[in-house]
Amino acid sequence: NYDQYAPGKLIGSAVRAPMAFRDMIQRTRPDVVMSFLKGTNLLTWLSLLGLGGRRPRWIAREGNNVLAVVNEEAPNELIRRISLGLTSRAYNRADAVLANATDMAETLLTDLALDRSRMRMINNPIDLAAISSARNQPAPGAPNRPYILTAGRLEYQKAHEVLLRAFAQSGLWRSHALVILGKGSRLNELHRLAAQLGIGEHVRFIGFVANPYAWMARAELFVLPSRWEGFPTVAAEALACGVPLLMTDCRFGARDVIEPGVSGELVPVDDAEAMARSMAELIASPTRRAALREAGIARVEQFAVGKMVEQYATLFEEFAPVAGR
Repeated sequence: NYDQYAPGKLIGSAVRAPMAFRDMIQRTRPDVVMSFLKGTNLLTWLSLLGLGGRRPRWIAREGNNVLAVVNEEAPNELIRRISLGLTSRAYNRADAVLANATDMAETLLTDLALDRSRMRMINNPIDLAAISSARNQPAPGAPNRPYILTAGRLEYQKAHEVLLRAFAQSGLWRSHALVILGKGSRLNELHRLAAQLGIGEHVRFIGFVANPYAWMARAELFVLPSRWEGFPTVAAEALACGVPLLMTDCRFGARDVIEPGVSGELVPVDDAEAMARSMAELIASPTRRAALREAGIARVEQFAVGKMVEQYATLFEEFAPVAGR
């Protein structure tokens, strides 16, 4: 419905949302407020303005590549600069900025001119027990021949067209299917590209599936071709399913998920030729894939939910007020 995006309604929402946040904070009187991602973080900053001594401690969590998101969203350079300036101002008012990848934390310091003393980092948690159970369930509709898998929204960020070109160049379509899980606005465009590349009949666009882990567990290789990420949770989930992992060395999180060359392989962003070579080499070497699989399963243990919960508990204790102070 176009009407819901009319300027008057957008402006009204921008005014009402911080007021609603403020009302909720004043009613619940939390010791610590945590907000997630740029849009909500900006609203939280506005809602906390003027609270003075009644203001709770605020942790602004970021889970994406802020600079890439701003660049993609802004229609021109002026809007880009305004958006980045507001984001920097807001994040600098937080008591802590929490990133979910090591290289994201380092880059935010520069991109948003943040004080290092306020920066924290906790990776995304992975529910290993749930994945262990789900990966052994059936995968209705899975190809009856070997396949390479990817999963993610069909949007520019995820760079599925690079994977399609790499799949075509690798020649693996002769022996393998390429399965793409996910929905998005670029579906028709990607269908057309697959047909133009002559691999249309070998590419399966499955859409959303309730249990992607069963598909991961049956794949010979999982490929994540993203242009950018925050922390690529789906890649860590693939490791937990025991599938060898090939991903782009994107900003951010790839080098948190794997130790390159040990628990997974990295290729440059937007490099279809390098991706094609790595895909072909890995498929041609069952021994190499087995080594990656074993190392990946061990690697993903560090993202277990229990370990991440402990880190969040420590973070909240750091910023909750000391009793009697």
